[in-house]
Amino acid sequence: MDAVPIPASRAPARRHAYEYRVPGFSEAWLSPSPQAEKKIPDSDIPTRASRSTRRLDAVPNPASRPRSGGATTSGALREPASAPIKNDPRYPDAPYLRDRRPDATSDGLENPGFDEVPKMFVLAFIALTTPAVLPPSSQEVYSADFEQPVGSEWSDPSIDVTPVGGRHFLGQFGPTSVTLSLGVGSPIYPKGLPHHVSITTSFDLFVLSNWDAAGHSGGPDVWELSIIGGPTLLHATFSNTELFGGENVFQSYPGNYPGAVYPAGTGASEEDTLGLGDSFWGPGSRVYRLCYSLGHTADSLTIRFSGLGLTDEYWGLDNVQVTIADTEAIGAAYCFGDGSGTPCPCGNYGASCEGCKHSLGIGARLFGEGSTSIGVDDLVLTTIQMPLNKFGLTYMGSMQTGGGSGQIFGDGLRCVRGELRRFSIQHSGSSGTFSLTSPVAQSSGLIAAGTTWNFQAWFRDNAASPCGTQYNLSNGLSVSFTP
Repeated sequence: MDAVPIPASRAPARRHAYEYRVPGFSEAWLSPSPQAEKKIPDSDIPTRASRSTRRLDAVPNPASRPRSGGATTSGALREPASAPIKNDPRYPDAPYLRDRRPDATSDGLENPGFDEVPKMFVLAFIALTTPAVLPPSSQEVYSADFEQPVGSEWSDPSIDVTPVGGRHFLGQFGPTSVTLSLGVGSPIYPKGLPHHVSITTSFDLFVLSNWDAAGHSGGPDVWELSIIGGPTLLHATFSNTELFGGENVFQSYPGNYPGAVYPAGTGASEEDTLGLGDSFWGPGSRVYRLCYSLGHTADSLTIRFSGLGLTDEYWGLDNVQVTIADTEAIGAAYCFGDGSGTPCPCGNYGASCEGCKHSLGIGARLFGEGSTSIGVDDLVLTTIQMPLNKFGLTYMGSMQTGGGSGQIFGDGLRCVRGELRRFSIQHSGSSGTFSLTSPVAQSSGLIAAGTTWNFQAWFRDNAASPCGTQYNLSNGLSVSFTP
């Protein structure tokens, strides 16, 4: 049963009459069917032994990725054919999803009499009342894999080659800044960038040698991404050192420094795969796939990549891409279905900055628009490129699954874990899109200034879903909130 009744109106005191079961989610706020679901092992932070000299389930070369075929991973959970609905006589004892935290169970979940509303009427109502949100029209304005020399758009065009795999990359660099200039004054779009209101940049960051985050032997070891004349997108410590003097070493990434604290290596898609670097207390190299968006309208753009406070630590860049769009976007996307982290379950790889492919042959993409201010609460989280006319929902969590690389779940990757909050059921309509507005007001006080939350969309698919589970997910999106 693909449709789940929802109310014809959403009064402030009522989220919806029936809540939606997300199969396989085994957090405190889920009441799963024990006959149909199993708990996902929470092995998100691998032990040192499990991370020795290997790539974390990543695909070395995008061109060599399998694009079809392959069996569904045995650990992937399959969704029951029909999600039970409260008061459905076929499921007299079936539980259904509702928030288990005390502050989230008193907002009026009952709606007597709504059971009699025909399902087709509800579907028609949703189709007529859900506004169409078109995906941003993105245009690539720059890309480089450094297999060939680059020009004066880079302040330092130095290229190195990894001993393992023969991968060309920009670097190696130490405590210095390197810039990429596009638009007026650059050989790339010298007359100015095309009209746009936002940019997205994605790239592989090589973290090489003895990075040890907040200064166990010097430092702190900080890497920064910023826009000259604009905002700093990332100011974070990284660590290839996992133990120092018998103590665990932490880094700030995927959050900013100072403030955020995560285990060393969180978010890395590769470890010790380059044949570069040397670290006595951990891997000699890690690779992170980063993707950031921001509002931007100028006819020129200069992106600055910086290593700060480094001594015997180095870094490099690979697979740099810059796109522009006519819609403003914010937040840090992660956990992509492009093979840069955990492989998609049956070779159903999507593109950078989106999830694993679903039945339409593309991946769903979640992005944010508006601002991160909790006072304004104008953040809009939009998921595009979903299957048409399917139900789904957006949810958030305090942590990233698989250290940011994700964990196989259905036809996609689950990117969010920790303390979870899921929002109302939505319908993708004829545009394959839905949006979540005012997440701060809907978070029951969880979202506060200075906190970072991770968001993801889950949605149903049809019988043609690539791996056969008939559900999938978008990429993840990390948002750090401000006053």
